[in-house]
Amino acid sequence: MIPNMSKVLQSPTGLFRLGKLTIISRGLPRTRLDLHQRASTSTKQNRLPATYYRGGTSRAIIFRQEDLPKDRKEWGPIFCGAIGSPDPNGRQLDGLGGGISSLSKICVVGPSSHPDADVDYTFAAIGVKNLDVDYSSNCGNMTSAIGPFAVDTGMVKETKDSDVTVRIHNTNTGKLIHSTFPMVEGEAEAHGSFSIDGVAGTAAKIELAFINPASGE
Repeated sequence: MIPNMSKVLQSPTGLFRLGKLTIISRGLPRTRLDLHQRASTSTKQNRLPATYYRGGTSRAIIFRQEDLPKDRKEWGPIFCGAIGSPDPNGRQLDGLGGGISSLSKICVVGPSSHPDADVDYTFAAIGVKNLDVDYSSNCGNMTSAIGPFAVDTGMVKETKDSDVTVRIHNTNTGKLIHSTFPMVEGEAEAHGSFSIDGVAGTAAKIELAFINPASGE
């Protein structure tokens, strides 16, 4: 049992991750785009390392915070360029988005700024037909991918072949989330028998515990 926990939630839409693909995001403009311009062709292309994960019934590009500019005002154009927004046709064919809100998401993971967490996690919802970059809320689905990403990239050092728990500080809400999942041969287990509605097949289970979710802190 996790101490000092007022409530444990197992979200049926955000419990497991199935596979991952490491990509180089290209077409990352540093200036704000006109709505009628395509993100990947408006300026000279740049490259940044990123990873593409599914969490529950969502998918997102995950960046390490150290690979992004220190000034967060510069993040928006990078995120829109990688996702392929704005796309007046609503398909995001010039990026890694899927044309719908559940597939137009960005996560940023970095060193923890909270004494009771292992990593900081910032979520951004990206507009499909516009340049909206919304930091106002968290995504439970993509939260399930943050623990596996943290151990797979070495941000959290775990080597044992058993269940591990990664403590996540969500900067959007200021809340703490504990992510527990199995590990095999030094990385998060992908294969398993757990299933959720809306996703074909089965995979390893990821359990999320939201610590004091209703508190005002």
